[in-house]
Amino acid sequence: MLGLGLIGGSVARAAARAGMDVRAWTPAGRGPRDAVDHGIEAALSLRDAVAGADLVVLAAPPIASLALIDELASGGALSPKAVVTDVVSTKVAIVERARAAGLRFVGGHPLQNRWTEKVPARTEQSDAMSKDLKKRGFTFVGTTICYAFMQATGMVNDHALTCFRHTELS
Repeated sequence: MLGLGLIGGSVARAAARAGMDVRAWTPAGRGPRDAVDHGIEAALSLRDAVAGADLVVLAAPPIASLALIDELASGGALSPKAVVTDVVSTKVAIVERARAAGLRFVGGHPLQNRWTEKVPARTEQSDAMSKDLKKRGFTFVGTTICYAFMQATGMVNDHALTCFRHTELS
Protein backbone atom coordinates (compact mmCIF):
# COMPACT_ATOMS: atom_id res chain seq x y z
CA MET A 1 0.00 0.00 0.00
CA LEU A 2 1.57 3.25 -1.12
CA GLY A 3 -0.15 5.95 0.89
CA LEU A 4 -1.79 5.64 4.30
CA GLY A 5 -4.37 8.38 4.26
CA LEU A 6 -8.04 7.72 4.90
CA ILE A 7 -8.55 5.39 1.92
CA GLY A 8 -5.12 3.73 1.88
CA GLY A 9 -5.15 3.16 5.63
CA SER A 10 -8.65 1.68 5.52
CA VAL A 11 -7.81 -0.68 2.65
CA ALA A 12 -4.51 -1.73 4.28
CA ARG A 13 -6.18 -2.46 7.63
CA ALA A 14 -8.98 -4.45 5.98
CA ALA A 15 -6.47 -6.49 3.96
CA ALA A 16 -4.36 -7.16 7.07
CA ARG A 17 -7.46 -8.26 9.04
CA ALA A 18 -8.29 -10.63 6.16
CA GLY A 19 -4.90 -12.29 6.65
CA MET A 20 -3.06 -10.71 3.74
CA ASP A 21 0.61 -9.77 4.04
CA VAL A 22 0.49 -5.97 3.84
CA ARG A 23 3.47 -3.64 3.71
CA ALA A 24 2.74 0.06 3.66
CA TRP A 25 4.78 3.12 2.86
CA THR A 26 3.98 6.79 2.78
CA PRO A 27 6.32 9.72 2.29
CA ALA A 28 4.48 11.92 4.76
CA GLY A 29 4.18 12.40 8.49
CA ARG A 30 3.06 9.60 10.77
CA GLY A 31 2.85 6.90 8.08
CA PRO A 32 5.14 4.28 9.67
CA ARG A 33 3.67 4.85 13.12
CA ASP A 34 0.12 4.65 11.77
CA ALA A 35 0.95 1.40 10.00
CA VAL A 36 2.37 -0.22 13.12
CA ASP A 37 -0.55 1.05 15.24
CA HIS A 38 -2.91 -0.87 12.94
CA GLY A 39 -0.89 -4.08 12.68
CA ILE A 40 0.52 -3.35 9.24
CA GLU A 41 4.20 -3.80 8.42
CA ALA A 42 5.72 -0.37 7.85
CA ALA A 43 8.24 -0.18 5.04
CA LEU A 44 10.97 2.41 5.49
CA SER A 45 11.33 3.03 1.77
CA LEU A 46 9.35 2.71 -1.43
CA ARG A 47 11.80 0.02 -2.54
CA ASP A 48 11.14 -2.04 0.62
CA ALA A 49 7.38 -1.59 0.24
CA VAL A 50 7.24 -3.09 -3.26
CA ALA A 51 10.03 -5.67 -3.10
CA GLY A 52 8.49 -9.06 -3.92
CA ALA A 53 4.93 -7.68 -3.99
CA ASP A 54 2.34 -9.31 -6.24
CA LEU A 55 0.01 -6.32 -5.95
CA VAL A 56 0.91 -2.67 -5.44
CA VAL A 57 -1.92 -0.32 -4.49
CA LEU A 58 -1.54 3.41 -5.09
CA ALA A 59 -3.55 5.30 -2.48
CA ALA A 60 -2.26 8.78 -3.12
CA PRO A 61 -3.56 11.90 -4.84
CA PRO A 62 -3.13 11.94 -8.64
CA ILE A 63 0.00 14.14 -8.66
CA ALA A 64 1.68 11.93 -6.05
CA SER A 65 0.57 8.80 -7.93
CA LEU A 66 2.29 10.07 -11.08
CA ALA A 67 5.54 10.53 -9.13
CA LEU A 68 5.17 7.07 -7.57
CA ILE A 69 4.69 5.50 -11.01
CA ASP A 70 7.90 7.15 -12.20
CA GLU A 71 9.76 5.84 -9.14
CA LEU A 72 8.32 2.34 -9.53
CA ALA A 73 9.31 2.23 -13.19
CA SER A 74 12.87 3.39 -12.60
CA GLY A 75 13.59 1.87 -9.20
CA GLY A 76 14.08 -1.74 -10.26
CA ALA A 77 12.50 -3.17 -7.09
CA LEU A 78 9.11 -3.93 -8.64
CA SER A 79 8.63 -7.47 -9.91
CA PRO A 80 7.73 -7.61 -13.61
CA LYS A 81 4.74 -9.78 -12.64
CA ALA A 82 3.42 -7.30 -10.08
CA VAL A 83 0.08 -5.65 -10.81
CA VAL A 84 -0.30 -1.97 -9.95
CA THR A 85 -3.72 -0.47 -9.20
CA ASP A 86 -5.14 2.76 -7.85
CA VAL A 87 -7.88 3.21 -5.25
CA VAL A 88 -8.14 6.98 -5.06
CA SER A 89 -8.86 8.42 -8.48
CA THR A 90 -7.79 6.75 -11.66
CA LYS A 91 -7.08 9.52 -14.14
CA VAL A 92 -6.11 9.26 -17.78
CA ALA A 93 -2.67 10.71 -17.03
CA ILE A 94 -2.00 7.99 -14.44
CA VAL A 95 -3.06 5.19 -16.79
CA GLU A 96 -1.02 6.62 -19.68
CA ARG A 97 2.08 7.11 -17.50
CA ALA A 98 1.85 3.58 -16.11
CA ARG A 99 1.46 2.07 -19.59
CA ALA A 100 4.35 4.14 -20.96
CA ALA A 101 6.48 2.92 -18.06
CA GLY A 102 5.64 -0.68 -18.90
CA LEU A 103 3.78 -1.34 -15.65
CA ARG A 104 0.91 -3.83 -15.48
CA PHE A 105 -1.67 -1.29 -14.34
CA VAL A 106 -5.31 -2.01 -13.54
CA GLY A 107 -7.43 1.08 -12.89
CA GLY A 108 -9.47 0.97 -9.72
CA HIS A 109 -12.60 2.60 -11.11
CA PRO A 110 -15.05 1.66 -13.86
CA LEU A 111 -14.37 3.12 -17.27
CA GLN A 112 -17.02 5.72 -18.07
CA ASN A 113 -17.65 5.31 -21.77
CA ARG A 114 -19.56 8.00 -23.61
CA TRP A 115 -21.19 6.18 -26.51
CA THR A 116 -23.83 8.18 -28.33
CA GLU A 117 -25.10 5.40 -30.54
CA LYS A 118 -23.84 1.86 -30.99
CA VAL A 119 -21.83 0.18 -28.20
CA PRO A 120 -18.87 -1.72 -29.68
CA ALA A 121 -18.32 -5.46 -29.22
CA ARG A 122 -14.66 -4.94 -28.28
CA THR A 123 -12.26 -2.19 -27.21
CA GLU A 124 -8.51 -1.74 -26.85
CA GLN A 125 -8.86 -2.74 -23.19
CA SER A 126 -10.67 -6.00 -24.02
CA ASP A 127 -8.08 -6.71 -26.72
CA ALA A 128 -5.31 -6.30 -24.14
CA MET A 129 -7.14 -8.46 -21.58
CA SER A 130 -7.72 -11.20 -24.15
CA LYS A 131 -4.09 -11.15 -25.27
CA ASP A 132 -2.82 -11.32 -21.68
CA LEU A 133 -5.15 -14.19 -20.71
CA LYS A 134 -4.23 -16.18 -23.83
CA LYS A 135 -0.54 -15.65 -23.07
CA ARG A 136 -1.23 -17.18 -19.64
CA GLY A 137 -2.80 -20.26 -21.20
CA PHE A 138 -6.50 -19.44 -20.90
CA THR A 139 -8.86 -20.45 -23.68
CA PHE A 140 -12.26 -19.12 -24.80
CA VAL A 141 -11.18 -15.62 -23.90
CA GLY A 142 -11.54 -13.70 -27.14
CA THR A 143 -11.83 -9.94 -27.08
CA THR A 144 -15.67 -10.00 -27.34
CA ILE A 145 -15.92 -12.44 -24.41
CA CYS A 146 -13.57 -10.24 -22.39
CA TYR A 147 -15.60 -7.13 -23.18
CA ALA A 148 -18.84 -8.86 -22.19
CA PHE A 149 -17.14 -9.84 -18.91
CA MET A 150 -16.05 -6.23 -18.38
CA GLN A 151 -19.63 -5.05 -18.93
CA ALA A 152 -21.19 -7.74 -16.72
CA THR A 153 -18.85 -7.09 -13.78
CA GLY A 154 -19.15 -3.30 -13.88
CA MET A 155 -15.62 -2.64 -15.11
CA VAL A 156 -17.16 -0.36 -17.75
CA ASN A 157 -20.27 1.80 -17.86
CA ASP A 158 -21.49 1.17 -21.39
CA HIS A 159 -24.93 2.71 -21.19
CA ALA A 160 -25.47 5.23 -23.98
CA LEU A 161 -25.45 8.86 -22.91
CA THR A 162 -29.18 9.03 -23.63
CA CYS A 163 -29.94 6.11 -21.29
CA PHE A 164 -31.17 7.04 -17.79
CA ARG A 165 -28.80 4.40 -16.28
CA HIS A 166 -25.67 6.13 -17.63
CA THR A 167 -26.10 9.08 -15.27
CA GLU A 168 -27.04 6.84 -12.34
CA LEU A 169 -23.90 4.74 -12.78
CA SER A 170 -21.38 7.48 -13.55
